[in-house]
Amino acid sequence: VIKLSPVIESLAAEGVLFKTLFTGQHDELFEDVAHLLPEPHIRLDIMRKGQSPGDVMQRVMAETGPLLQSETPRLVVVQGDTTTAAAMALTAFYQRISVGHVEAGLRTHDLNAPFPEELNRQLISRVAQLNWAPTT
Repeated sequence: VIKLSPVIESLAAEGVLFKTLFTGQHDELFEDVAHLLPEPHIRLDIMRKGQSPGDVMQRVMAETGPLLQSETPRLVVVQGDTTTAAAMALTAFYQRISVGHVEAGLRTHDLNAPFPEELNRQLISRVAQLNWAPTT
């Protein structure tokens, strides 16, 4: 969330219409920094105790697919290498919506390390038209 705050601030300053979506992943971390950011436009309750990465993928795609159909964005921006980011990117791709990836380009080239993040990274990069690598 913190990594996207400059993007959110820049879009708002330029008068660009956008919406933010929070899936609920890392909810406890979000609450620690929520006072630094505007409230997300859309909050989902995706996370369940003990669910697998496949369960997360399925829930995110099921809940965000209809949202993307009704909102019809021109671009979906995802951040990081989480399964929720991969699911959102894939859902946008299937609806022929352009995808941008913040924190792109990190690689171990071992799909098992870290698992499932390395697969998520590669999947997102494959469907994204815009990839923004982290800087120092």
